[in-house]
Amino acid sequence: MGISDPGHRSKLDIRVLREVVKSYTYVIVWMSISIAVIMFNKWLLAYSGFPFPIALTLWHMTFCSAVGFIAVRVLKLVKSHNMSAREYATRVMPIGVLYAGSLWLSNSSYLYLSVSFIQMTKSLMPGLVYASGCVVGTEQFRPAVALNMALIAFGVVVCALGEVNLVVLGLLEQLAALGFEVSSSHEKVVS
Repeated sequence: MGISDPGHRSKLDIRVLREVVKSYTYVIVWMSISIAVIMFNKWLLAYSGFPFPIALTLWHMTFCSAVGFIAVRVLKLVKSHNMSAREYATRVMPIGVLYAGSLWLSNSSYLYLSVSFIQMTKSLMPGLVYASGCVVGTEQFRPAVALNMALIAFGVVVCALGEVNLVVLGLLEQLAALGFEVSSSHEKVVS
């Protein structure tokens, strides 16, 4: 009974199909929740009379910490690393602080910019990560990759110039949020 056996192949095909459907279901659920959270944050910060992005960031970070604690310490879904306080302060806290800064600034930009514009500026991330990676030495400069990243950045600039309701403060907050996120990605590599 080998792989060429039709019964074995159909079982294998069904198992692969099941995994594909499961994976796509997870992606669709994740994207749906992400879209809902983004739209809710925009509504909450810009229209509901709750213009407090730091409070929203604090709530987000508290929720993530609670879920992480429950997953690791209570349900034991993930193995605990049992880091010392010093290790935690040098390996985890910098990433958390950078992530919180990114989240706060990105939430603040919802007060001034449209959701579509904010999402469009996030397409700069691969280019920013690549450029900063070249600077810090985690990436090797390649002209073809740099050209692709420059084309993406050019597209974002064209869209920004065409944005009717562009508020410079919101744009600066969003770009600073991207800077924090880039720093966070490099901190993960260094840690």
